[in-house]
Amino acid sequence: MSAPSSRIFSPRNLVLLLCFVLSYVAYQYLSQPLQAAVITSERETMSEATPSMTIEQLSSYQNLVITQPRCPFCVKAKAILDDRGTEYTTLVLGTDLEKPEMIEFIEKVANTTVRTVPQIILDGKYIGGHDDLVAFLERQDDVADADMSDFEL
Repeated sequence: MSAPSSRIFSPRNLVLLLCFVLSYVAYQYLSQPLQAAVITSERETMSEATPSMTIEQLSSYQNLVITQPRCPFCVKAKAILDDRGTEYTTLVLGTDLEKPEMIEFIEKVANTTVRTVPQIILDGKYIGGHDDLVAFLERQDDVADADMSDFEL
């Protein structure tokens, strides 16, 4: 029975194990500074690429849709506005605007904290997200229909 244990701890196996451990430790040691440099470089690139907007600049937009790439509700909200012929400006999070700036802006304009997109402003008034836009437009359509029902020739 001593034969199997002597094979496990043979000099060749010990050398292979030692090489593996040293390779792994060297890889971990050498890759950590490289990974940190890459992450720092990406953060610097993102902060340089995204311009900072002030609340005054954001407030100057009468019709504004704040979106994010690959957001299905953003696409739907913009399609609704396009179908109605509404002209608007689109700001994309991460490209045109940072998320903390959006949160601060909506807090100032609407006195509410939001973290989702789309965020929609029409005629300088805060509407909300996609579902809020649908409800807002339905209310406007109802008011328009009620005004026409009282009309007599």
